[in-house]
Amino acid sequence: EAMFRSAGKADAKIETGEALLRPSDLLKKTPRGLREADRAKRWGDCPLTMDAIKEPVRAGDGKVYERWAIEKWLKENANRSPLTNVKIDPKLTLLTDADAEDDDDE
Repeated sequence: EAMFRSAGKADAKIETGEALLRPSDLLKKTPRGLREADRAKRWGDCPLTMDAIKEPVRAGDGKVYERWAIEKWLKENANRSPLTNVKIDPKLTLLTDADAEDDDDE
């Protein structure tokens, strides 16, 4: 019984539930979780995979895709845009978080 007694302010927060974190809060506090959650919000979903974009690239059609998905698409579809079917340059531009901030300004 003595083991469960409150010894200080930190313990009082635990007893009232103030120190407890929801799983989503915990994920946000971890560097990896924060980066992935921010990137998913920042880049949205890939039009090819319908999943959150983790490794964003800009294709010749100006759209942002998941890197592996657009590489596969272009290889299998004679370098044609998956959204317009127009032939595009197969060169992809890797995007960074700074690029997302630039996109937000437009």
